[in-house]
Amino acid sequence: MVEVDDNERLINQFNDAIQKIQRLNEDWVACKHYREHGKLIEWYWKLDSVFLELKYDGELIDNQNKQKEGGYIHKLKEISIRLNKAMVNKNKYYFYQYLIEKEALLREIQEESGMGAKRRVADEDSMEE
Repeated sequence: MVEVDDNERLINQFNDAIQKIQRLNEDWVACKHYREHGKLIEWYWKLDSVFLELKYDGELIDNQNKQKEGGYIHKLKEISIRLNKAMVNKNKYYFYQYLIEKEALLREIQEESGMGAKRRVADEDSMEE
């Protein structure tokens, strides 16, 4: 078996992270397109793709914060239940509102996991100068 040194492992982790961010970016672009064109079902399915990319990160954050109830994954499950009810009842208004809620929560997971555009306070301070 070939041993991987620390530099190679770090490069692999970096490349994996970059690819994940690129996949997320493509999914967010598609979500924006579907949202702006009223394609709610397509938006719904694309958000599921984003969820699959971020599920592990959400679980890690929930475990670090020792949260089961009220954690990201629990909240996403609750939103999915409401989305499904709105879909069955053919209530487009609530379906749309729950899609917004799901997207916002997924973006929050991305930010907290360090894969978003989150700025540090030091970055904001230097901008004011």
